Amino acid sequence: NCTLTLTGAGTKMTANRDSIKFGNKGNSVIEVLNGAALKSAASGLSVAGDDNVFRVKGVGSTYTESGTFALSGRRNKMEISDGAVWSKTSTFQFGWDGSSDNVAEISDGATFLFSGNNDVAIGKNGTNNVIRVTGDGSLMDVSAAVVKVGPQPGAVSNRLEILDGAICSNAPAAWIGANATAFGNGMLVSSATYVSGKTSPLYVNAAGQGNWLKVCDYLQYKPAPLSGFDLFNHMADIVTARGTVAAA
Repeated sequence: NCTLTLTGAGTKMTANRDSIKFGNKGNSVIEVLNGAALKSAASGLSVAGDDNVFRVKGVGSTYTESGTFALSGRRNKMEISDGAVWSKTSTFQFGWDGSSDNVAEISDGATFLFSGNNDVAIGKNGTNNVIRVTGDGSLMDVSAAVVKVGPQPGAVSNRLEILDGAICSNAPAAWIGANATAFGNGMLVSSATYVSGKTSPLYVNAAGQGNWLKVCDYLQYKPAPLSGFDLFNHMADIVTARGTVAAA
């Protein structure tokens, strides 16, 4: 187990010669906080173990990379929040090599900026890997890249979620399920915005089975079924109502 923390405006760290290899033995943490900056100039970030956390938090906090981003393993978390920015210019592979249950969340006004023209692959050939963009002001800008959810053999139940006032901008194209053995991969847009160009195709279940797109406005309801606070606050009512004749 290990932890690397960069904190405070003016605090900077740059990897010039190789990728940042992180968490191969699991349970490690990298934090970029309070205006600090981490840069991978020669290559990207490589995450291969289990239960690791990569956190960029706070206005002015940045993580910048120019090489390949590759995340495998299980139960890893990428947390970009509170106005922080994650920017990259090359290949993005989130959840590959049989990986599972990894989550990247861009929240509370944070930005994921992808300016390269390579694919953004979510759950490349893994299971239940999720990229979630949530909250007013949160942005996933991949306007020069093709987004692919579940693009390779064995990709199952991977998702891109755009929620609660967030915006995802994707001009060229998006594929949800792009292989004959891809199953149950999807995109959820709920009370949020997905923007594509006028001639940009969105392919749903082009290959495979059970791949899906769902566009809804669940958060208009009070209590809202996707609100964690509302679910917790009304849990007693829900459990009690299940035992009544009226709820049958």
